[in-house]
Amino acid sequence: MDTPHLAKLLMKHGSAPERYASATLDSLRPEQDPGGVVTGWPATDVPVLVLVGRTHVGKTYAGCALINGYAPADPESDWGARYFRCLDLVNPDGSVRDAGDLSTARTAGLLFLDGLGTLLLDAGLRSPITPDLPSPVLYELIDARLGERKPTVVATNLAVGDAVPYPGVPTFEQVYGKIADRLLYRATVAHLIGPEVLAE
Repeated sequence: MDTPHLAKLLMKHGSAPERYASATLDSLRPEQDPGGVVTGWPATDVPVLVLVGRTHVGKTYAGCALINGYAPADPESDWGARYFRCLDLVNPDGSVRDAGDLSTARTAGLLFLDGLGTLLLDAGLRSPITPDLPSPVLYELIDARLGERKPTVVATNLAVGDAVPYPGVPTFEQVYGKIADRLLYRATVAHLIGPEVLAE
């Protein structure tokens, strides 16, 4: 396969879902960008942004606005921005679904992991938590990206610090243990609070 065609496929693969193709930083509602945290990111030495909030509050929209507005510093060496739903990276048995996807997630210039720690809500009751990504897989992915200082956005409805989307919800640390320490160390946390919405 010729290199330009391969590059075009790679740039398309993992990009923001079509329903969020129009998401921009300028179109974020105040509750999707508390205190300008999302539009002002990345502003830290460790480029991790954690979007915390209830289901359908606008985390995916905010993350995709970052994906859509991403401009590689060096287009020749930067493979661009990638979007992945966590549940799409692994099979139900915990094995990696597609090694190519995982490799792409590791090397993307900007990575958006959507739905990390997704909770299934049934009549207001939370089901037992099962990590979306097996801990070793997640740790390897996060560790590789942090080691290369690659910006990473994570959306979750688990509690992170003072950001508690649902009363009594487990914390990110309870579900992911030491991985949470690695991911959250000096991360920027944006707690999205507002009415539940779908893609706009």
